[in-house]
Amino acid sequence: MTERFDAVVVGAGPAGALVARELARRGCRVLLVDRERFPRWTVCGACLGAPGVAVLRAVGLEGLLEDSGARPLQRLRIVGWGRAVDLPVEGGVVVSRRTLDAALLAEAGAAGAVVRTGCTAALDGETPEVRRVRLREAGSTEVVEALCVIDASGLGGLRGDQPGRERHEVVRENSRIGVGACFPPGSCPPIEAEPETVSMAVGSGGYVGRVVHEDGSVGVAAALAPGEVRRFEGPAGAVTALLESVGASLPTGAATDGWKGTPPLTRTRRRRAERRLFAIGDAAGYVEPFTGEGMSWALMGAYALVPLAEEAIRAWHDTAVERWESRYRLHVAQRQRLSGAVAWLSRNPFLARGALGVLGARPGLARPFLRQAARPPLGESGS
Repeated sequence: MTERFDAVVVGAGPAGALVARELARRGCRVLLVDRERFPRWTVCGACLGAPGVAVLRAVGLEGLLEDSGARPLQRLRIVGWGRAVDLPVEGGVVVSRRTLDAALLAEAGAAGAVVRTGCTAALDGETPEVRRVRLREAGSTEVVEALCVIDASGLGGLRGDQPGRERHEVVRENSRIGVGACFPPGSCPPIEAEPETVSMAVGSGGYVGRVVHEDGSVGVAAALAPGEVRRFEGPAGAVTALLESVGASLPTGAATDGWKGTPPLTRTRRRRAERRLFAIGDAAGYVEPFTGEGMSWALMGAYALVPLAEEAIRAWHDTAVERWESRYRLHVAQRQRLSGAVAWLSRNPFLARGALGVLGARPGLARPFLRQAARPPLGESGS
């Protein structure tokens, strides 16, 4: 007999783990699957902004960050085109995805979700009552049913094997790709990797961020034009060249994790929901995260979906599709537009040089933007 769950969540990053935990806490039978095993390292700037911290506080996980050793984030330093500016940051923390993902996964399991890692998933058809998901793990295959499937599988989204199935995603032309690596503690000069500071190097080929993780290791994450990676024969060469162009350097020694890349970053999903299927996190669409909001977007999207997903499990109504589209635009997409505008500005040397010059002389002008980026999530789960 085919096993049935109230919800199958595919992808155990911040978005998937949080929505699985919250649905399990509400009494739903939840299966959370991820193709990788944990703890795992993934490309990320490791900055959780004030809105993401607020989400964790709202669901009773305010102690998780402290237990994880997360460090306060107090400063954003941007260097490029002969300009440098330091901007204050409030309410955020630095925490690696390796640590945060493992902690949230444990919370989902403790809440009652069934957790399976090292397990791939694909859509496998549907009926009016359920979605089917095909799981592969350790050479064996099985199909489970779900009243609701939540796609939190990352860039590219959840795939199926149905012939002719429409892809709902459009990758923006000239989209940059993400690359990253992690280096041992002490591998970067203190002036270039200060605790509580994100150091950004910006150039015509993209931008690179460096930050000290909770364990003292140095994380390097970049968004680069694919042509730059080819030109310098790999991500390490491209990142090194960009850092050297602003008088900085790559951490010394061998990377403990990486180099690792991502698909093209900026993409739009035409439909973030269909019958008994919702997309969240990077699978719902993504924008270059120059402002370091990727994890916050993921947590806010998960937080916003919980009440709607619970309703869909109890009794499906086709209006849930448009309701999720509207809710996502309100809670996440509006914020992504702001980050997209900053990323666009960074591509124009003349405008970026001028903006950095103005902010260097009058950093207070950035306050409205920083306040907008740090504003808390709208309402509470269930609103």
